[in-house]
Amino acid sequence: MSPEEIDQNVEFIIKQQAQFAADIQEINTTLKAQSELIVKQNGAIVFVVDSLGKLAEAQRLSEERWEKRWNELGQSQTELRQAQKETEERLNAFIIFVEKYLSAHGNGHKTE
Repeated sequence: MSPEEIDQNVEFIIKQQAQFAADIQEINTTLKAQSELIVKQNGAIVFVVDSLGKLAEAQRLSEERWEKRWNELGQSQTELRQAQKETEERLNAFIIFVEKYLSAHGNGHKTE
């Protein structure tokens, strides 16, 4: 190999080395940006998972409250039905009493 060829080869290798260095710098810059983005995305994922956990807990508590209120409503309806039945029985007894009283006393007309 002649000295010119050696110089050309050395120059080619130096240019290639410079290009590799520039490419590696660009890759490092991209990698750093990607790493920062991944950190932000991980933070967002943690936030979403935490929020979903809180939402699930709120849903569970809400369902428990509604179930309790639904049961209380059912109990109130049962009590109301029983009270209504007792009221009807007492009202019917009163009606019978009044009818007997009126029958025994001439339907409330005075007889002279």
